[in-house]
Amino acid sequence: MLVELPYELIRDIVELAAQPPADLSWVAGSLSLVCRDVHAWIHPWLVHTVFVDKSQRDAFYELAASKPASYYAPTRHFLQRGFFDYEPPPPAVLAALAAVQSFTLDSEALNTLALAEAFSPERLFLLSFATGRGTWIDSAHAFGNLTHLRVLERAHWRSVAECAPRLKRVCIDRKITDVLGLDELASQVSGALDLPDCERVVLRLDLHWQVDQPWPHGAPEEPWADILDSLRSLADPRVFIYRVGVDQRIPFDMPAVYWFRVCAKEARTDVDPWNQGDSVLDM
Repeated sequence: MLVELPYELIRDIVELAAQPPADLSWVAGSLSLVCRDVHAWIHPWLVHTVFVDKSQRDAFYELAASKPASYYAPTRHFLQRGFFDYEPPPPAVLAALAAVQSFTLDSEALNTLALAEAFSPERLFLLSFATGRGTWIDSAHAFGNLTHLRVLERAHWRSVAECAPRLKRVCIDRKITDVLGLDELASQVSGALDLPDCERVVLRLDLHWQVDQPWPHGAPEEPWADILDSLRSLADPRVFIYRVGVDQRIPFDMPAVYWFRVCAKEARTDVDPWNQGDSVLDM
């Protein structure tokens, strides 16, 4: 028996299929070929977050060149991993990224995009452990408009301050593996707080790693208590802490492509890492 569904319900079903939590984007992509109306419903969901892995670079460049800039107008988050060119991206690629609000890049992707004078992001997650002074100085001109920065573990904050004068919010993703990491943890947070216009520092803490050295007295919750004590000693209301859940972890024990997939899922579900957490002084 053929059941005719209301137009509005069909649209809701199609749009829900396109949303990432359903893991049905492949269904939505197929449905978008049915007609122009269906494509118009789904397209913003499909291109809201674009992840380009190193093996997909050429295909993305070709697609950007073949589509009008309006094709990527709904794109708000762009992720790129694992390739470096000695020439800036083609103008069509930069045009495709014009509406992007937040970038997640490894150091190679950052270096490539920074070759373009027009590349000047406001929000950046540098998904790389290579964050020494050279990382910032080599791409300094790209950070003039940067207001939100997210890093793994640490950054050379003096260099960041030189290159990103407008930076206001910092998020540090950190895993604690032994008691020796506490002093450096506080030092990194303190360095971020010293940024001239810093308003908020969020520490996203992953405690789901096996501790390499026993904590004093061996109590499971003591790492958390010690971390809070270390951060409270800074006596700064701008410090916030967020305890990462098991299903939110960046899997550093797996290939980097999986790191980006976790970040893409965050972006598609509108996670705002710079606004997460509770003030350590209120805990």
